[in-house]
Amino acid sequence: MKNLKLLVSIGLIVLLTVSISCKTDDTIYIINDTAKLELEFNKGLRGQEISLSLEGSNGENFSEEATFYINGSMIESSVFSSQNIGSYEVFAEYNLAGTITQTPTQNIEIIIPKNKIFLDMVLDRSHGQSPKINSYLKEAKTYSSNIINICWITTRINPDDIDPLTTIEAGYMNNNLGNPSFPSAYINRDGWFSVNNIEDLVTEADGIDSSCTVGISSILNNQSLTIEINVVAEIDMFEYKLVVYLIEDNVIGPQKNSLNNNEASEWFGKGDPIPNFQYNNLYRKSVSNFLGDYMEFTPALTAFTKEFEIDIPNNYNTENLKVLAYITNGEDFIPINSQIANINTKVAFE
Repeated sequence: MKNLKLLVSIGLIVLLTVSISCKTDDTIYIINDTAKLELEFNKGLRGQEISLSLEGSNGENFSEEATFYINGSMIESSVFSSQNIGSYEVFAEYNLAGTITQTPTQNIEIIIPKNKIFLDMVLDRSHGQSPKINSYLKEAKTYSSNIINICWITTRINPDDIDPLTTIEAGYMNNNLGNPSFPSAYINRDGWFSVNNIEDLVTEADGIDSSCTVGISSILNNQSLTIEINVVAEIDMFEYKLVVYLIEDNVIGPQKNSLNNNEASEWFGKGDPIPNFQYNNLYRKSVSNFLGDYMEFTPALTAFTKEFEIDIPNNYNTENLKVLAYITNGEDFIPINSQIANINTKVAFE
């Protein structure tokens, strides 16, 4: 009889343990489903709070039943922040059907954002000096790997035909960049490249800390593209604008080439016109308003998120499409910081 009472008591204790629906100081909730550690962001700024969660295969949130560890030490909540830059290892521990289980380790990197160097390239397919702008970009990238560029085409193929790659937006941008010489390349929408100043302009702008950073992710479903932009800053974002464009690589077309007979040019002997000139990061379409959408006031170290959905025209090659996003301050169209990502990918804060 005593053994029977003991067995009943043990059974009640086990039943009680399994039935508890929240974690207490001395109880670990038993989960009957393999769970996955999810990070709100895998990169963040100093002092930014990053949420951690444990999710089941059907989307259940088991965060209340998990214990989270940073660099091997348990934390008391499901939120992580640090004032120190560096990489931090994160994992969650939970009870899987009676066995204490640890998720695979992931990393969160705390960073000081760096300012991307933003290059606008304005080309004219009927102007023979346009190929040299590609040469300027190639040289600029030898001095920095931190460059984002966009190509604008504003052209007439001949007096009667409008270039199909020309856009109204390209004409607007060229007019507002100042057009000191045409075609042109502009750095951070301030200085412009000449053959003698590329190294100085790029090295001067490279590696500068920024107050904000931009992340991009997108998913393509048939011809419908869903884009999510995340922005976080070390200061309050007030009257900032978010600008988002769709750009395309490897757009092929004829390009007049006055450098065809210049033996010192990489465009020597390529033909005039060059029949299959390759245009990369070519502006295709505005996802936001062309000059940007005002962002709602966002306190420092708080992520601003905005989602867009657009239909991709059939004449765009989805394998070559990218999303370019940048932040400006109000009516000033000079980028504070920017980011670029192939579609169907995710690029974190940098």
